[in-house]
Amino acid sequence: MPSYRSYQEFRPIEYLYHYYLNENKENHFLLDFLVDTSLHLWKIWNGNKKDVIELGGGPSLFSIIPLSLIAQNIYFSDALQINLDLIEQWLKKKEYFPWDHVIEKTLFLEYHKVHQQAENFIPSRLIEHRKEVIRRRWKELKLIDLTSLHLETHPYDVVSFHFVPECITQSREEFLFVFQNLISFLKPNAYLVGSFFLEARSIKAGNSYYLSYELSKDEVIELFKENHLRMIDIRSLGTIFHNGYREILCVFAQSEIPPTALKIPIKKSLFLLNFFVSHSSIHHYGLWDYQFLFLWNTKYLRLSFWEHYFSKIETNSLKLLYDKDYLYLELPNEKVLTILEKFQIPTENMFLSSLEKKSQYINEFIKKSLISNHVELYKSFILFKLVSEKCLQYLSSESIVKKFFILNEVWVFFPISMLQNLQDIKNLIKILTQLKEKQCLEEISFEKIEKLSFFEDLENTNHLKPVITLFHDFIIDVGYHRTSGEQKELLSIELAL
Repeated sequence: MPSYRSYQEFRPIEYLYHYYLNENKENHFLLDFLVDTSLHLWKIWNGNKKDVIELGGGPSLFSIIPLSLIAQNIYFSDALQINLDLIEQWLKKKEYFPWDHVIEKTLFLEYHKVHQQAENFIPSRLIEHRKEVIRRRWKELKLIDLTSLHLETHPYDVVSFHFVPECITQSREEFLFVFQNLISFLKPNAYLVGSFFLEARSIKAGNSYYLSYELSKDEVIELFKENHLRMIDIRSLGTIFHNGYREILCVFAQSEIPPTALKIPIKKSLFLLNFFVSHSSIHHYGLWDYQFLFLWNTKYLRLSFWEHYFSKIETNSLKLLYDKDYLYLELPNEKVLTILEKFQIPTENMFLSSLEKKSQYINEFIKKSLISNHVELYKSFILFKLVSEKCLQYLSSESIVKKFFILNEVWVFFPISMLQNLQDIKNLIKILTQLKEKQCLEEISFEKIEKLSFFEDLENTNHLKPVITLFHDFIIDVGYHRTSGEQKELLSIELAL
């Protein structure tokens, strides 16, 4: 049984030498697919070039080499700074890995496919020229975590990713969430170029093993259909399984779903909501957000908890979603567009369905992960109760513990908004599992809890401020008490759940 590494322990050079040093059947298959894809776009764009982004590129230039043919600007991203540092070295002509043989093979395939004849010898000057083309067209290196719950995206003409969503997740919900993050970088009618490892529970790279999601070909095909991604080319290659996967699948597709919403910075547009909504019927789903309270008399607001990470407001005339940074406004009428233009509010086209799916998948993942522990997911927080204050010693040293709020020594709550990525959720589950194994979690149910009372020394009430904010609509009494023994003044907060 191998021991598995996390990607925080990723060894980029070991990975590169394992997969790309020598030409093999798999590399030839991938390169042939990428060259065909590039030539297809080159033809339909009449030789024009457009913006290309590589997502989760790791330390590899393998796919960028053929895609550089059709790239006006090259954007490259990864979640690990060590990988981006290696790419930056290459851009500065400090070559950390011999990519010349991949460039030579790419040029050979391009010449053969365009001229229908083989060019047996590729001069070194052409190899050097392709290197300079890539460096000249290189626009930006980006640190992007595709498991992030708060991903900042911008649209591109071509989105390229290879062996990413299945390799950084271990469950279907995680995989679907990351895939939605990937396709959120697509412009309307843009192209997706992707590769997947199939039927892999783990991936080998040198002497290292990394856990992965066991993906099937049927899942990929269905996923592309559900997300209106028309497949232009799909091809697969069986493998001998020594690296952990049984098959490689490559897909070239075009997005056919038209933009359905505008993405608007929330800080610049919050005051405009009164123009957007009809006070006759406002239905709010999701996490309660107090920045909306001043806009409407609360009698107009009807709350319903949707248990999704993103919140939604529906009126008679429109639907919008929001998170901490943006409003996502369903494509509005001319009146609303005029208002946006008048106030010079920056907007960006996007797909509302992708955002809704992301919120659905992440909540399914959270709920499924918590259901086996004695934990309640309620409104905008996760709440659990320790059997005794002695159990505090078992709380892990994980950094996520610093985000816990502990009241009365036994009640622990964690605002969902503090979860930053999938790893945060896994760390939280790990802590809860440890507490359960130590028999430190007391089974609770909000149906049985009518009131909660918290007391805190008045000299140490700073950490109660987020509590008051979070539980604002449950507070029924706030008072002061003086203890008889130590003559301390305590602040008491009583909640009705």
